Order: sequence, then structure tokens, then C-alpha cells
Amino acid sequence: MRWLFLLLLVLNVFYYIWHQQEAPLRAKDVTPLSLYRGAQ
Repeated sequence: MRWLFLLLLVLNVFYYIWHQQEAPLRAKDVTPLSLYRGAQ
């Protein structure tokens, strides 16, 4: 059971880091689109 818990913990950490890195990319993708719509 301990290994299962450790595996879940590691997966949670990877998931958190992956989303922390993905969020700024998403913000950069959304911002030019809103600026482009505002310019039209």
C-alpha cells in the first residue's frame, strides 16, 4: 500500500508542475486573441 501511496503522490506532483507550466502558455495564447478582437 505504501508504494501505491507514493505513486499517487508523485503523479500529483507531476500533474501540478505540468499545469503550472501550461497556465502561462494558455494566458499568452488567449491575450493576443482578445487584443486582436479589440483592434477590429
